[in-house]
Amino acid sequence: MKKIISLLTVCSLFLPCLPVSAEEAAMEEPVMLQDVATEDTSPYTFYMVPERTYVSAEEVQEGDVHIRTRVYIKGSRNLPNGITSAGISYTQSSGYLYFDNSANILETAADPFQQSYSGGSFISEYAMPTCFGEITTTGVYAPYNCSSLPSSQFCDPISGASIRSDGNGGLYFTRSYRKIDETTGEIIQVKNEKVEIPAEELQTNADGTISFTYQYYEQSQESNFALRTITCTIPNYDPTLPADTVLNGYHNAYSWFLTGNEAQDGVSFLGYTDEFPFFSFDIVIKQNTPDDVYAISFSESNCRIRTSAGKYLPLQFVGTSITVGATSATITNDPSNLNTICAFAENDQPLTLSQFSNATITGRVTYNDNSMKNGNLQTALTAGTSPAALYTAAESAYTIQTVPFYCGSDAVPVYHSNAAPYTKKVMVGKKGDANLDGIVGVEDAVSVLTYYAQTSAGLPATLNENFNSDQETLAFFLADIDTCSQNQGEDGSSLSVEDAVQILTHYAQNSAQLSPIWDTRW
Repeated sequence: MKKIISLLTVCSLFLPCLPVSAEEAAMEEPVMLQDVATEDTSPYTFYMVPERTYVSAEEVQEGDVHIRTRVYIKGSRNLPNGITSAGISYTQSSGYLYFDNSANILETAADPFQQSYSGGSFISEYAMPTCFGEITTTGVYAPYNCSSLPSSQFCDPISGASIRSDGNGGLYFTRSYRKIDETTGEIIQVKNEKVEIPAEELQTNADGTISFTYQYYEQSQESNFALRTITCTIPNYDPTLPADTVLNGYHNAYSWFLTGNEAQDGVSFLGYTDEFPFFSFDIVIKQNTPDDVYAISFSESNCRIRTSAGKYLPLQFVGTSITVGATSATITNDPSNLNTICAFAENDQPLTLSQFSNATITGRVTYNDNSMKNGNLQTALTAGTSPAALYTAAESAYTIQTVPFYCGSDAVPVYHSNAAPYTKKVMVGKKGDANLDGIVGVEDAVSVLTYYAQTSAGLPATLNENFNSDQETLAFFLADIDTCSQNQGEDGSSLSVEDAVQILTHYAQNSAQLSPIWDTRW
């Protein structure tokens, strides 16, 4: 125990300091798509967060509905190697939906503006500060030297492809790729090859989309750069467009990679999850889209984050759903066994069930015309609020309450098969607050170290012998700084000296008015 007290003394005094051309970079990108080792770190999660997840039947009768959607990356900022490139690809479950208005992360605002975040505030001239950037010591946000390529990755996985009209009802695009030279057996680079798809080769589908097939080299040494025939679908095509006009409606991918001097060493990840997005785009629901629940998901094999060590980060994915014209839903099968949810008071993102479970939760949805459809509702279930809002409304050191879930929005209630409201017990507190007093301080670190000492000695351990089961579960979650266990460590997590050190560091920085930031706030 004396060693633990000594460690507390040292830690409480510890106050760490806060820490080419685009075309040429695009040519280097194929390395990302070959077989590269995985970085030894905890998984990073891609999240889709639309501004809303419900559209009424009346809205889609009036015209196309655009829903701005941001993509966030959740993960630790403390990476052993810098980030050199990242990319995403996403798809919809129906031709009634398409993607548009891909963000330009280098777009500047009309005037510089000030924005607050968990680390204080900053000034930015960029319209959407993103997670791969920096905040200088003078409090100014700046993106790193980079190239931003929002486009159809399906046609060109290396650098994306802007699909254009040929002026005669057809289209064309250019692509770059690697393949095996049939004569020498060596890997060669093909640059800016023009692919032309005349009007007669475009197929019109029953849902109003058009599609075409073409040959495509898989960008993987494992497949030996195999030649495949694949299909590309464009949901919103106008054959009367003038020649060289870039098509809208196929914005299903985004690539980001460093250029210039920093391209070799990589850059840090701002993180802060809900404050700095990676990218944004519009989910578009076409006019006269039938009532249903439409899923939008990541194309996992085309998503990646690469480090300066030439390795990928391990990834996880949380998609979303858009509910059209629903009035209620009934759960028919819920294998998630998720009765309680622990969350941080710092998390102001919408609370959805897909953040905590990937189980296939099925249900029957009733729509505006009294029709019913069965489907997977896992990504459609939302609490209609955020943990931050629940915590603020409670006006207490922590909150434990029963929260109803909805299908897309609070306009669509969800029930169990016995007609009882579909609810979860949601427990919210401040990250690091192990004793649930609403303050992150030395006492919380003492609680964690005492718990660690007891478990190391093989003794029964609690964070507070007066806590009930729910309080103990929440306290463990808040104290487990790095892995955030939802079930008191039964998932393999544990409380350790490192958790106590991070709590003490946070306390010391806060005492010095340095605006400390947790790595993970979701």
